[in-house]
Amino acid sequence: MISRANFIKPGKVVHFLGKPYRILLVNPEIVVLIEVGISKYHFETVDFDYLIAADPQKFYELEDIYAPKHVDLSEKQLEEITEKAKDIEAVLDSIYPNYSDLMSKKPIPAVHSYQKKYNIEAKAAHKHIRRYLQTGRDMYSLVDFRSTNGRPPQTEKDETQEKYFEEAFHKFKSGQLKSVSAAYNIMLLDHYSTHVFDENGEFQEVKLLPKEQVPSEKKFRRYVKKQLGNLNVNAFKKGARERRNSDRIRYGNAQTGCEFPGDIVEIDACELDVIIVSEEDRRHGIGRPVVYFAVDVYSACIIGYYVGFENNSFLGASSLFSNLFFEDTPHYREVEGMSRVNITPGGIIPNSIRVDQGSEWVSKDMRRLGKECGIHVTIVPPAEGSMKGLVENSFHVYQEELGNLGGEFGAIYQAYESKHYKTASMILSNVKKTIENFVLMFNQKYRKKFKPTKDMIEKGINLVPCELWDYGIKYCGNPIFTTENRKQKLVFALCKPCEKDMRATLSMEGISVKGLKYISRDPRFRALMEKHHYSRKEVKYEARYDPRLVDYIWVKIDGEVLQVPLAPKKENQMSYQGLTWFEYNIYHIDQMGKETAYKQIDKDNTLTYVAKTRQIMETSKKKRKLVPGKNDNKDISVYRKLEQENERRKSALAGQIEAPAQEYDLPEQIEVPETNLLEMERTDEAVPERKETDEERRERKRQEYYAMFAWEDED
Repeated sequence: MISRANFIKPGKVVHFLGKPYRILLVNPEIVVLIEVGISKYHFETVDFDYLIAADPQKFYELEDIYAPKHVDLSEKQLEEITEKAKDIEAVLDSIYPNYSDLMSKKPIPAVHSYQKKYNIEAKAAHKHIRRYLQTGRDMYSLVDFRSTNGRPPQTEKDETQEKYFEEAFHKFKSGQLKSVSAAYNIMLLDHYSTHVFDENGEFQEVKLLPKEQVPSEKKFRRYVKKQLGNLNVNAFKKGARERRNSDRIRYGNAQTGCEFPGDIVEIDACELDVIIVSEEDRRHGIGRPVVYFAVDVYSACIIGYYVGFENNSFLGASSLFSNLFFEDTPHYREVEGMSRVNITPGGIIPNSIRVDQGSEWVSKDMRRLGKECGIHVTIVPPAEGSMKGLVENSFHVYQEELGNLGGEFGAIYQAYESKHYKTASMILSNVKKTIENFVLMFNQKYRKKFKPTKDMIEKGINLVPCELWDYGIKYCGNPIFTTENRKQKLVFALCKPCEKDMRATLSMEGISVKGLKYISRDPRFRALMEKHHYSRKEVKYEARYDPRLVDYIWVKIDGEVLQVPLAPKKENQMSYQGLTWFEYNIYHIDQMGKETAYKQIDKDNTLTYVAKTRQIMETSKKKRKLVPGKNDNKDISVYRKLEQENERRKSALAGQIEAPAQEYDLPEQIEVPETNLLEMERTDEAVPERKETDEERRERKRQEYYAMFAWEDED
């Protein structure tokens, strides 16, 4: 907040509410102002504290150009104006501090006395008082200059023209139109021209009215200057910060130290003054897009641009460099006396770039990019935009064109009646087309302030950026062009390292990044995987990813860059092909959330399985202890065969469906002798009286088996 105690004093001329005023009265509570430069009363009574806290751009002191001329007067004339001044002071004392009473129609006795004394009408009396106040109570304003010879007669005011001027000035002042010329042109289009249509009602052209009926632009500019007071147009459009940036002494120019095209490139980003809508649903506004420009200092040619939504982001900066490094389809035009001229040059690696203090330019990724690409990065001091004035000017020109043409299509202007969200209709692709058209126009725009060399004049070079670019390449030096063998390394430099939450892991299945696997049949990549798998030493490699697409990653092996695609045969990961990493992360986070949510359930299921299995084993152990004797491994095949046949009967297919009713008698069940195995005592000391035959042994085993089977249903 700036204190204004030094100039909030009676008699000072100030800029307030967009108009010049003179201070009449100051006290601790209010300040009374009268507008100057007009032929009627207009008073403003303002709270003193409000003026102290007002925006410096809206309220400041002006040079006093409204005081009357001090001419040589005779002694008699001096006495007359001195007497008039005393009488007017008496009038002012009678209405103090309500000076605004002069604007009302109620009679003021002191004014009537002034009329009667000097034998003049009320209109003349009020004219004397108004001039006296507007000039800061200067008695020379009361001099009658009607007797002066040589003064041109005052022309009558054209009220209709004044109305049109005021309307156009309001559009300029409110920000709807960005320049005085644009306001003048719109005024001519609306009020001083006729529109020509063909027989089908199709618009053809605009024709101005006769010259004598059309006010000149010079006259309109005089009107604007009068309304702005002592403030020029450029100062009015700029804020204090912008004036400090651009309005300063310059001992050189933008080309100082730049020797050839591509030597120095100015780069910056700007949020456009337009609201765009969603391409998916044009009823929804999605805010302001961001444009990046790369302007060659030697020729002032725009050699790279990017339009998107990334502001203060390395992703936006890398998208610009991608456009700058890898030339798109160029636009050519024929120039008389010269070969074809490339209007949109590109496909170069600049030697040096000038950038501001934006976070994307001072980031670690930007320093890495500059180092890997051999680009020297110069960061200009803060609040010194004029040190990269070419790119700032390109933004200014485009924003002005956008504001003048897009007022009904979502363009933003600084006024309370700005309806940019309601009128928004353009999508991002529309903005891209306007940028493309602007680049073509800008690169062919004549540079009036550029000082050509003698050789340029001799060779007939037009001072337009695209021709200056071609001239510089032919006679001054070549930029570093992007070649095929450089492209892989440039792409690698533009990608982001796989680190932190994007960490890459290498195995015999390839490289894995956030669950996606990448693999290549290139022998160098296969050798890397094998060496990493079998070697005890750490294998050095570097992996990077492109945030714009998950389809590839890039790996640097022994100084060579390999492009590694998604593994096509790995699970279902090809369904993610074509997504950006942001889109993939949505699915990845969702899956990780489900895994975390199910982790407790999975653990419960595992512990349940362990508990049930343990219970089964404990039960079997208890049942085994009920059978006396030790385990042996004799006749394994016999007992295995018995168990096998028993299991076959249990799993018979007939048991899978309901059996039909049987009408015939079933054979009798085989009776198995009941044998209590607990009563059987088996000891190692028992010796049979005679040797058991093979048939007896088999029968005994069979009986033991049946006896064991009889215990199966008992606990």
